[in-house]
Amino acid sequence: MREKLKKIGSSERHSFTVTVKKYGTKRGFKGHVEKTILFKDVTLKGKVVAEHVWAKVGKIIEEAELKPGDIITLNARVMPYMKGYKGHRDDYDDIYYEHPIEEDYKLAYITKIVKIGRENK
Repeated sequence: MREKLKKIGSSERHSFTVTVKKYGTKRGFKGHVEKTILFKDVTLKGKVVAEHVWAKVGKIIEEAELKPGDIITLNARVMPYMKGYKGHRDDYDDIYYEHPIEEDYKLAYITKIVKIGRENK
């Protein structure tokens, strides 16, 4: 769990600085494929609050045309979500114990994306 994000809470928006790592996909409701983006080095007021977070790619992220290595600022709320295996299969016990359901925290309602630089490699 992302304890530092948990302490921030979801009552207000914050301005985070993140580095874009990569894009991905995940299966949503009824198998619908959703685009995702991985942010690393998530900082708030100069302090690292998460090593990484995944976020859904919505209209605002899509329009920002972000590329891996971009360093950006964005406004977002910290929101709780349940992660882990929630489906049903014959080998459910094996999957459940490998990926138990637990509460975690994400960045949601992302707005005001501003590119501020590129990662030095």
